[in-house]
Amino acid sequence: MKNQQPIDDKTLQREITQRQEAADEMIGSSAVPLGDLLNKKFLRENTTAHNFEEFWDRGHFKDDDPSNATPEELDAYVASVSDFATYHDLLDAASKAYIIHKLELDKH
Repeated sequence: MKNQQPIDDKTLQREITQRQEAADEMIGSSAVPLGDLLNKKFLRENTTAHNFEEFWDRGHFKDDDPSNATPEELDAYVASVSDFATYHDLLDAASKAYIIHKLELDKH
């Protein structure tokens, strides 16, 4: 762990307020676009794809539309291009990463 300087009360309160506002904003919105969850950073770190379009293009789904794929097809594809066993596991990890990023918990 890095040596961190003590944080003053004013700075701490500002960070708490900013994170609370970010959390309130996330609670207010019920749906996150899939492209926001499966963003470049997440895909590069967790799959063989470099961006959202490449991730789906490599799947060779019927009609080039992943929404037409069966759960089994999605799971097999995800397992072939990532360390995740299922599409649900991939989305779960992407959701967690998205929340951490939105709350700026990954900057420290």
